[in-house]
Amino acid sequence: MPFAFTARLSAVFCAALLTLPAAAQQAAPASAPAAALAPDWVQIGTRGIDAAVSEDGQRWYVGADGRAHRRDEAGARWIPYGTRSDLMRIDAAREGAAAITRSGELLVTGNAATGEWRPTGMRAVDVGIGKGRIWLADALQADGSRAVMHAAFDASGGSMNWSRVPGRVQRIDVDGEDRPWALDAEGRLFVYASDQWIADTTAPAASDVAVSVNGTVLLVGRQANAALGGGTLHARHPQTGVWSLLPGRLTAISAEPDGRAFGVNSLSWVLSSARAPLLAVLKPPSEPKPELPALKPSQARLADLADAGITLPATLADVIVTITRGNATRPNDLLSGTATLNGLPARLVRFAPVPGGPTTLLLWHARLPLGDYLTGLQGTGVQSLALTNAVFAFVPEGNAGKKPAAADATAFAAA
Repeated sequence: MPFAFTARLSAVFCAALLTLPAAAQQAAPASAPAAALAPDWVQIGTRGIDAAVSEDGQRWYVGADGRAHRRDEAGARWIPYGTRSDLMRIDAAREGAAAITRSGELLVTGNAATGEWRPTGMRAVDVGIGKGRIWLADALQADGSRAVMHAAFDASGGSMNWSRVPGRVQRIDVDGEDRPWALDAEGRLFVYASDQWIADTTAPAASDVAVSVNGTVLLVGRQANAALGGGTLHARHPQTGVWSLLPGRLTAISAEPDGRAFGVNSLSWVLSSARAPLLAVLKPPSEPKPELPALKPSQARLADLADAGITLPATLADVIVTITRGNATRPNDLLSGTATLNGLPARLVRFAPVPGGPTTLLLWHARLPLGDYLTGLQGTGVQSLALTNAVFAFVPEGNAGKKPAAADATAFAAA
């Protein structure tokens, strides 16, 4: 028998057992595995398989019994809706909800006063509602084919004028601008914009997707662990597109208007994130790169002196070299100069082993204290050791094993 209580979960745990109220401990099966939950998740129901939140914050979930339940926030309770007991997927709008049955039939809430579910004549595998429109994933066509379908949402069950969008997806939700975000059979994320499906190639493979009206996209990772609560959670920043790994695990997810997650986990617990809006924990836009100092006529940045076949570490690319011999504007000329690396003076030589060919960079330290250069050695017994005449070479693939031409070697020695 489902146990009814609200438990504020304030610790992340993996192997440790969750401490529940005594009544809950008696009702929970002794063999139930522990689930990994994020700090400040709130359990507001049990025995759920899917969840939904409308644009104005109305919460619904489908229970393991196949029935829909609507949240009465004032009374802090769940109210069963209708008598259908074959529901699998659900989404909600201001005007009502839509659900997919185990056989794929699309139903809408119809008359809310009587709790009636009304058929629409459509069949699909998932449903998403946003901005007054309903979208269907893998909807069955009259000719037996499958496609994405959408229409203006009518919760009363009236006739909806459906339009077809090519493509096959398995999960779908809609943002506040009526853009559907969908997952294909491989768990890849797409958004439909400008009459085409656009892939987000940076998104992790996922099993469920939700989009808040503020543009936050939430994903349940495809690689799930039932013993830990389901798949990992990921969120996409609406302005930067940066993905962040979030605390907690779920199997089905929806999004609150402010971007918080609402869903169910592998233990069928109905959970709501009690944390501050997810936007606060997402990665901020990257800081603009500071403006580099202006160069003197006799100076150049190391990255500008390196051959196209050389990849410099980021910490070296902007090092300023004062040129003492040669011309930086002629990429294959012999060139030498001085620079400061990690606070230590260094000499630089650029040469082409084959005249007109790719160039090699050499950085020479007369004396290189290891403790100053390798901070990991500080405080150890070898930090005072130093290398003399230490040379670091940056060699493009075409120059491997090649020495300077005789004329360049003489000029280098003179420099």
